[in-house]
Amino acid sequence: MSAYKTDKEETKEPGVVSDVLEYVVNALSLWTMSAIAAIFYIAAMFAGLGVIISFDTKRKRFLTRSLQFLVVVTAFLFTITGARIHQFERTDRAVAIAGNVDAYDSPSDKTTTVFTFHEGTKVRLGRVEGNYVHVTLASGYSGWVDRAKLTRI
Repeated sequence: MSAYKTDKEETKEPGVVSDVLEYVVNALSLWTMSAIAAIFYIAAMFAGLGVIISFDTKRKRFLTRSLQFLVVVTAFLFTITGARIHQFERTDRAVAIAGNVDAYDSPSDKTTTVFTFHEGTKVRLGRVEGNYVHVTLASGYSGWVDRAKLTRI
């Protein structure tokens, strides 16, 4: 069987851009990212208020440019924070509770085994069909697994 894989197999590494983006998104805790985004939001509000009430042309120009910068940074930080929230809240996860768990190419144990993973391996859950659930490993492998061999975390 040439299609058979194991979770110990080497996987293709992602590119530099995706590595940098993943590092930026996961660099700080969710609470810290939220606090930094809120601080930049408040600073942008004060800069906007300064633009409105300022009568000095030089100060107004400086505050306008500061406001533009702060709005861009705030939008970026809120986007990253939203991505983190989506990553934590919207992903169902499970862990293998059986010794060796076979993943199949369709929701039946009478089909081809695609790969095997072991007890304690964490997986992302996908759609459910009967007693089978579609799972994805951190390495990117995916297949159908008997739900009785997993427990949600």
